[in-house]
Amino acid sequence: MEEQQSNRVVITDVDHEVLQEMLQFIYTGESPNLAKMANHLFAAADKYALESLKALSEEALFYALSIETVAETLALAVMHSAEKLKEKTIEFFKNHSKDIVKTNEWKNLAKTNPIVLAEAFEALLTQNDNDQIMHDEKIEITK
Repeated sequence: MEEQQSNRVVITDVDHEVLQEMLQFIYTGESPNLAKMANHLFAAADKYALESLKALSEEALFYALSIETVAETLALAVMHSAEKLKEKTIEFFKNHSKDIVKTNEWKNLAKTNPIVLAEAFEALLTQNDNDQIMHDEKIEITK
């Protein structure tokens, strides 16, 4: 109601630069700073139901995925129910887990969000179990 009376909307839960970028996307369909703000835009787009911006941000997060960014990206994917991004991030984790677990970002994730960490390790263990089954089947076939 206050917005109607003052003809103003006050948004306090999004950083000024992120809000500015989000508004630019709403009005122009473009986000020139998407690559450097993808994580913040992804969260804001999810919060304000801007599905096209969320999809673009999700794609940018995936393409920027690295050993250093996987922990934050996985946490974002889980927090914002982005199953596709979560699957891709876990796949990346499975392929680079030995290096990822040594990073400060991953150690911080272990402290702040152990549930996300558990999901990643469960996927890794599942892969290892599947690899062992495939290996055992190959041995049976060659005998």
